[in-house]
Amino acid sequence: EYQDLPPMPLPAPVKAFQSLWMAHHETNFGHPIPSPVRGMTWMGMGLMQNPIDMMMIQEALVSSKTNTVIEIGTLAGTSALYYSHLLHIMAEVGIIPSHPYRVITVDIRHGLIHDRFPHIVYLTGNSVEEDTVNRVSSHIP
Repeated sequence: EYQDLPPMPLPAPVKAFQSLWMAHHETNFGHPIPSPVRGMTWMGMGLMQNPIDMMMIQEALVSSKTNTVIEIGTLAGTSALYYSHLLHIMAEVGIIPSHPYRVITVDIRHGLIHDRFPHIVYLTGNSVEEDTVNRVSSHIP
């Protein structure tokens, strides 16, 4: 569980961007939002990924025709599932070969994962440690 972790302070540039993004939303859509990701779900599971980032990542995956996504920070595993679904769709329409494709997700702990899914490799470890990097490398097709 992540309740015991202290909240991380946002760097000043991130706070400034968040303020601009929220002001833009209020100006263009007529109402403020408490957080750009609050209430977001994918397949009914809570998601902490900014929806704009999700679209940009989808564009990057399609244009690069990659068959592997490495995610640092799993939390509940919802964004890993999202990436897995994108890769599945890309394989179905012929953008990438149907196999192998996979998502490799790394976190220091996986206490909040909803479920385990095919094509997703869940690794526990510190993403900057050599052992973890070697384990990630061993799963890249």
